[in-house]
Amino acid sequence: MEKVKIVTDSTCYMGKVYLDMYNIEVIPLYVRFGEKMYREGIDVTPDEFYKEVRSGRELPETTQPAPEDFERVYKPLLDDGYEIISIHISAGLSGTVNSANAAKEALKSDKIHIFDSKFTSMGLGFQILEIANMLYNEKRPLDEVLNIIPTLYKHMNIYFLVKDLF
Repeated sequence: MEKVKIVTDSTCYMGKVYLDMYNIEVIPLYVRFGEKMYREGIDVTPDEFYKEVRSGRELPETTQPAPEDFERVYKPLLDDGYEIISIHISAGLSGTVNSANAAKEALKSDKIHIFDSKFTSMGLGFQILEIANMLYNEKRPLDEVLNIIPTLYKHMNIYFLVKDLF
């Protein structure tokens, strides 16, 4: 059985129980309020984030992780013999996939497989759960899973309602 690790970003908003169950690595995006920069999910919790938004002092800005953030996660995994499936927020919403690709190029590895989920939030999270299920529960071969991943988003629709913006 191949050693495979799933890497994603903080916009998947998956519960800790699933991240721990499948040992998924999460690379945080950055959130800026004025001059203060936070790593999403590490330096600022969702409650703190929304409290700051409601205060009206500053509206948040987000930015993708730097390629070096990905390299810090990828390098030890490669050194330990892992193949990496790295699936992220839609490239139409963020430059995260570009940063992941830049890290892959810097590391010169064919063991890093990067995918644009075409979604964010649980649209990304559901794809991660399906990938984890295929790899770890169904024990499907990596090549088969890699061929299925680019089609996952085509079978998804996400709907949501917003009570208010603040």
